[in-house]
Amino acid sequence: MPRVYIAGPLFNDIAALDGCELCVALLTGADQDSGTSSELGYLFAQGKPCA
Repeated sequence: MPRVYIAGPLFNDIAALDGCELCVALLTGADQDSGTSSELGYLFAQGKPCA
């Protein structure tokens, strides 16, 4: 499978995150979702408010 198809959803997700002004994430349970955690980290690194 060509790389562009694999990376497409990632680039779409990053574009959506770049358009956010803040992040509200629900992290409950013994194992937090890795996708949510990485999105939270990305937005925190961008200096956007995260709760």
